Amino acid sequence: QVFRLPDFLADLEAAPPMALRCHLFCLEPGQEVEGGQEAEKLLARAETIVLHRRGAARLVGQGGVFEEVSLPVDLVLCSNVTSDPFGPREEVEESLIKLLKLTLFEEDGSSDLDKTVEDSPGEEEEGAGLDTEFSHVLPMAPSRDFQWLPPCLPGSREFLARGTYVDDSGQIHLQLHSQRETVRVLRRLLNEKLLGSGPDCEPDSYRERQEVSVRWKDDCWYRGSFLAYCGMDDRDMFDKARVLLVDFGNVYVVNVATDLRSA
Repeated sequence: QVFRLPDFLADLEAAPPMALRCHLFCLEPGQEVEGGQEAEKLLARAETIVLHRRGAARLVGQGGVFEEVSLPVDLVLCSNVTSDPFGPREEVEESLIKLLKLTLFEEDGSSDLDKTVEDSPGEEEEGAGLDTEFSHVLPMAPSRDFQWLPPCLPGSREFLARGTYVDDSGQIHLQLHSQRETVRVLRRLLNEKLLGSGPDCEPDSYRERQEVSVRWKDDCWYRGSFLAYCGMDDRDMFDKARVLLVDFGNVYVVNVATDLRSA
């Protein structure tokens, strides 16, 4: 059931604000959170907050024609950190309930927190066949001529961007602020298609400047360009390779079998 919020919370000329009634899944609907001030600090620190459903809706009363329900949820706090100043930023996701575990649960740590699933068993089975975000994206036919789109300069002399790398020749690699969502979509697409995948070609079949997909230290997949093999001797010549991360500008050494795909 969707509820209408008070008009003073939004521009009255726009559509009225709407909301779904939710509660933290480890609490009863309407129960206050212990350590509420700490929770507010954690929420204010996050760059993005994602709502994750954690079970079936709970009936909390009658509201006119409709039954009032509340959805059990967890709040996932997302922030970007950089463990390597010359590498891509890593997105860190933390559960609000896990962060507040010391105040929400007994000191012995006993709780059902680690036993929860996204939905109740029945709903999970019903939704098992739902399409994933990029199920409509099909693999491209292999082509030796395929190239990622080349980098280009911003369209104006003033722009917002974040620097990702300065190479040995002094070139500054940037990602435009206006393209940030494109970078995120690319990462989600590659992760959906390649997480858990196995090698898709022979280890010795990569060629110089071949466009590839690369797994970074954060276990996410990114666009890359194959540079050269860098095995130590003839026995493991094709085990390691140097690749260029085209969205960031830095060169990275990968394990060919686990961190490199021709797709």
